[in-house]
Amino acid sequence: MALSTELKVGALFFVGLGLALWFTLQTSRAANGSGDFTLHFRRVAKLAPGDPVLYNGVKVGKIAAVQPVLVNGEPRVRVGFTVDGPMRSTVLIGPESEARITQGLLGGPALELVAQGGEPLSNERLKLVRISDPASLDEVLRAIQTVIEENRAELKAAIANARGALERLGEASAQLRDAVAENRENLKSAIANAERMTREIGDLVAENRAAVRAMIARIEAAADQIARLVEENRADVRAAIERLPRAIENFSQAAAEIRDTVAENRADIRTAVQNIASFSPKLDRIGDHLETATAQIAAGKGTLGKLVMEDTLHQQASSVLSKAEERLEEVKPFTQGISQLKFYAGLEAGSNVTSGASRGEAYLRLEPQPWKFWHLGVSYRTAEEERRVRSDDPDKIPVDINALFGWRWWPDDDIERYRLSLAGGLIDSKLGVMIDLALSERFDLRGIARLKDSERQPDDRRYEEGDVRVRATLSWRVFERWWLIVGGDDLVDRPGVFLALRGELLDADLRNALTAMSFAQ
Repeated sequence: MALSTELKVGALFFVGLGLALWFTLQTSRAANGSGDFTLHFRRVAKLAPGDPVLYNGVKVGKIAAVQPVLVNGEPRVRVGFTVDGPMRSTVLIGPESEARITQGLLGGPALELVAQGGEPLSNERLKLVRISDPASLDEVLRAIQTVIEENRAELKAAIANARGALERLGEASAQLRDAVAENRENLKSAIANAERMTREIGDLVAENRAAVRAMIARIEAAADQIARLVEENRADVRAAIERLPRAIENFSQAAAEIRDTVAENRADIRTAVQNIASFSPKLDRIGDHLETATAQIAAGKGTLGKLVMEDTLHQQASSVLSKAEERLEEVKPFTQGISQLKFYAGLEAGSNVTSGASRGEAYLRLEPQPWKFWHLGVSYRTAEEERRVRSDDPDKIPVDINALFGWRWWPDDDIERYRLSLAGGLIDSKLGVMIDLALSERFDLRGIARLKDSERQPDDRRYEEGDVRVRATLSWRVFERWWLIVGGDDLVDRPGVFLALRGELLDADLRNALTAMSFAQ
């Protein structure tokens, strides 16, 4: 009897369904199994068969089995996994590799292998992997709760302090708002001036772009040299940094003393300000008197008015000046050498960062010729911080003498300087020599060597241990008359970092300063 069409279709459907179930079971059993590779964790975070296996963030396989086992009598969780065939040759495991279980923010857990290189994956290579056990959310919450319980009092105090700080901040904001409202016009003017200054600075930089670029290049070169110097003297720099908190504390104490002094003399300061204010009407009267005097001079009244307005005195003055010029021409051969004389007045202050000893000097340098100079000055030295010294004898001058005579060689027209300078004489009241090497227009190398003050008593401020003090420094002319100095001090017995600042005034600068002071008087 022939089967109907409906029976044929039904039979075919059930046969296909059975084959599909059989195929699914066989595939799942073969895919999961126990896995080709094994890792042992103390615990896992909801890891299950079928979860992905990642290698440096890339999926390369999946978890085959997760089951508890005993390893050397200790409970462990065995994680068996497989890696896709094409991926096995690219999964490299080394001694620095790490295996961990990650929990995705939106997805499920995964086994992640992190490695930077090594050899192809194998169970032997997996024994080198560092295992990182995951921390569950409940453990993190319990740890946070424990920290809060242990520090409940401190947290309560911090919250109270925060509330008080917010209240004080509100009060300060109100005061700041009132101050801004009271000085709105002044602030507006200051902002306008700042804007104008910004434009002027921009124009100045644009006009001197090449000079600014060259200066930046020199600053970078100097910074590189300073970085190398700091690297070579890292221990000394670290010691200086350790002394920094004490220096800040001293600075704070000085600020407190200044504040107390101002508070104690507030009445005197107020009186001084009132006196300055009361002097303003006197300035107005002085201006009126000057206006009257200039009017009389313009009218030819008085001795000064006649001197300015009448021709007779002018002619007599011209005759006197002519005769004086003739006399000057007669003595010119004798004064020509003096006219070439230049002199510099300078101040230099520096300190040995390692020992804490400081040195300051005021000097005058005379240059009768460009290649010859005299260096005369006085200096003051302090002892090392770790050494206790007695007070200076009031009957003796507590300064040292510096007197050097030097020569220069090898003039360079490009930098308008002599390349080499050599001087000898007294340095800090001891025999010594000084050598200068001009590297460029702004950079100098200087070496100083002198005998030490080893004959003094150890509790004397100027006592020095050893025979010779040697200092080598690099000078950078930051501005026209200012130098920044960095180098090494006491290089023979106790090397340390030396930092200093030097400022000089040329004779022309001194003349201009004296002229300005005379006008001010």
